[in-house]
Amino acid sequence: MVGSVNYYHTCIKFFFETVLDKPWNSRRIPRLRGYYTVPIILSAGEVQRIIDSCESLKQKAVLSTIYASGLRNGEACRLQVQDIQSETMQIFVRLSKRNRERYTILAESNLELLRKYWSQCGRPRHWLFPSKSTDHHMSVKTVRSYLENACLRANITKDITVHTLCRCFATHFLEAGHTIYDLQPLLGHSCLASATRYIHLARPDKRNFKSPFDYFGDDHDC
Repeated sequence: MVGSVNYYHTCIKFFFETVLDKPWNSRRIPRLRGYYTVPIILSAGEVQRIIDSCESLKQKAVLSTIYASGLRNGEACRLQVQDIQSETMQIFVRLSKRNRERYTILAESNLELLRKYWSQCGRPRHWLFPSKSTDHHMSVKTVRSYLENACLRANITKDITVHTLCRCFATHFLEAGHTIYDLQPLLGHSCLASATRYIHLARPDKRNFKSPFDYFGDDHDC
């Protein structure tokens, strides 16, 4: 919410200063400072429960691909069959955030799932996840309904969105021992600072972090 308000603030400021050539008083119209909440991150087990609770192979393939490769909802919907590059184990992401193209990783287990989906679900030729009318790709609204239904079946009551799966990919990727320098190009972030937020979301026990208190001896003064 704060980010959206400040984005509009920047647009209006640009309009006044650049288009209208009028002065802008930042002291009278300041940017919004608000309370920043920590996004919900699921454990790997919770993500697995959601994926296993999908009602169809297509639903499982979509949600698995989003999590396994750190895709945004729209990026997954717009995937083409040719974007799955098994020779290099990469996924080519077109029309991503800010219209940038990038490559992200393709998990071996996800590749097997996608091959099974492609073979058993009509062998799509263009869009990897077509809508009922094969001329168009699946909508983001459809993917949201897939996730909602899977969460109900998995008894996951946390308030999550499809983008939560992307955040889980980033967080679990860091927990596995990779660095933000490895993560940044996979998510398509132009600024390293955008990727550093996931460091604070990673579980300390997964990264072998310990409190200094754990290094004390067992003999404490009472």
